Amino acid sequence: MWKVLTTLALIACLYAVAQEKDPPKLPPRESVTPAQITSRLVNLTRAWLDGSLSSGGLKAEFREVSKSRENGRLKAVYNVYVKGGSPDKLYSLLSWPVEAKEPAAVVKGASVTSAGLLVCGGRAGQCGSAKSPDDPIKFTLTPRKAEITRLALVSSDKSSKTTFGIVPDPITASEHGCSIDVVRLAPKFEAAMIRGRGFKSGEAIEFSAKSYSESQGGPVKADEKGELAVGVTPYVKGKTSGTTVVKLITSHCAPETSFTWGR
Repeated sequence: MWKVLTTLALIACLYAVAQEKDPPKLPPRESVTPAQITSRLVNLTRAWLDGSLSSGGLKAEFREVSKSRENGRLKAVYNVYVKGGSPDKLYSLLSWPVEAKEPAAVVKGASVTSAGLLVCGGRAGQCGSAKSPDDPIKFTLTPRKAEITRLALVSSDKSSKTTFGIVPDPITASEHGCSIDVVRLAPKFEAAMIRGRGFKSGEAIEFSAKSYSESQGGPVKADEKGELAVGVTPYVKGKTSGTTVVKLITSHCAPETSFTWGR
């Protein structure tokens, strides 16, 4: 698992960026377990994706431009489209990579066209060049399997912000309308988020995750949308890599998938 102190500092920093508040006081290093750290990462990532950290009516999403494979690894190109943005405002984009200690600005002075496309305008105070006005900002991603890309868009006057993300190369499975997918939250899958969708509102679900002979899990509950998110710390003592099988079991469906950690 990542060093506990570094991961806790990451959580606090991300909380502050998302909420524009002072970060929460961190507990003592020795009192926090890897499972607790993973749970906090899952909760923040879920909030990052579901729009609950957004404000000022701002929303953003990735839209695919192209996908290809290079040396067995996915290469995906995206534009970003914005709802609720103003052509008269400037925006900064922050990125939260899975390997980063803290989020960082990747684009400053971006603007939004009347069609909602995020661009570098090339004018005074804007990113880009005057030779290429309103140049679409393209994101070229080469993610690991199930790796999430997370971005935040913040207006320069701080009146609006939104967080959003995408998993370009997902690990997912479905059965009888229920689905399960795995999201990589750390470079070598030291932490993972397991998401379930398509369940009944408030439904009781049995969750299990097994790595070698070690098992995690127990009863969980779908939210009002029939969705859930739980964390997994798959590493096993004495092992540097392995495969974890994850399941979500109800009376009417039991989607199952697996992921390889340690690389």
